[in-house]
Amino acid sequence: MATIRKHYNSWQVIIRKKGHPHIYKTFASYSLATQYAVESERAIAKGIFQDMSEANQTKLKDVLARYRDNVTVDKKGAKQESYKINKLIRNKIANYSLARITPMKIAQFRDTLKEFSKPATINKYITLISVAIRTAINEWGIYLPTNPADKIKRLSRVY
Repeated sequence: MATIRKHYNSWQVIIRKKGHPHIYKTFASYSLATQYAVESERAIAKGIFQDMSEANQTKLKDVLARYRDNVTVDKKGAKQESYKINKLIRNKIANYSLARITPMKIAQFRDTLKEFSKPATINKYITLISVAIRTAINEWGIYLPTNPADKIKRLSRVY
């Protein structure tokens, strides 16, 4: 059973189930809190609840840096890929948490790069983001329902 309590100016949901980690989440309204509590308890009962807390806490820059340090070093073109990753880390998109990155944000990132870079370079950056997120999901155990970079249309080459 979930507990919903008033916590300062918001509502806090506390879900404690045997065999699952405790879940604490805060909402602006009571109705949102109760809705989340009911949906989460239903998902836990069905065995399909996925905790996105790690994806909320992990920024894209952290994933890119870990990918650079653990995966890229073993590649043949490690030096060039490290340069690209470092440039991505300095970009504004790297400050978002993995749970907050949407295909729309990646598309905006792609569109801002159009002014300075060629389509092939932009496609390489998008692919690098996609591969780093996929590695975080598959190998590092960070849960995301989908990889937002996989939904982005790549640019065609211009002659």
